[in-house]
Amino acid sequence: MPTPSFLGCFYATALLFFAVSVRADTTTEPAPAPTVSDNADTAVAAKSAPAVEAKPETLVDDAGRFVVSLPNPVQRGSQQVDTKVGKIAMNMVYYDGGAIAYMIIYCDYPAGSVASSGGPDKVCANASAGAVQNVNGTIRTSSSYQLGDVKGLEIVADIPSKDPKVPANASVARVRFFVVGDRLYQVMYIGPTGTETASKAVAFLDSFRLTH
Repeated sequence: MPTPSFLGCFYATALLFFAVSVRADTTTEPAPAPTVSDNADTAVAAKSAPAVEAKPETLVDDAGRFVVSLPNPVQRGSQQVDTKVGKIAMNMVYYDGGAIAYMIIYCDYPAGSVASSGGPDKVCANASAGAVQNVNGTIRTSSSYQLGDVKGLEIVADIPSKDPKVPANASVARVRFFVVGDRLYQVMYIGPTGTETASKAVAFLDSFRLTH
């Protein structure tokens, strides 16, 4: 059975973060995760001896209205998600390092959806709590995070190994959520447990800026 990379594993997690963010209006029919680095030998090798990352470069994303620093190669994807208010595009910009991944996800809800669901704080809280619960994870920390004039939420979530016989495969997600209008941003670092405070993880998260 192929063992997906961290990014492959957490694409579904990202979908869940997206899916539960607007409590009142959103439900999903799960979509298949992309087969990113899903060869078992490749995944195991990447985890035991991760490739040397290229020096991060500044990426200006006009469509996403953000700036972030990411190593190359930068990849992009878009997943159509069925909701009660119709199909919504979940847009992704990410770097898959095998053992780690840096990911920015943004999506636009119909006008008024965030307000009708309790406002930005509630949307962020629902997104974090629901997603972690759905992957049998645990929120280790949760705190407000200010990005300029936008108030957001940062969580660190521990995700257990899918194979209880291999607890060393446990992972961590450090995620910052921001709502601007009816757009939800998720800035996500994913990697082995204990790496969430590493300098590269923090540098990536801190590099994210909105350009709206």
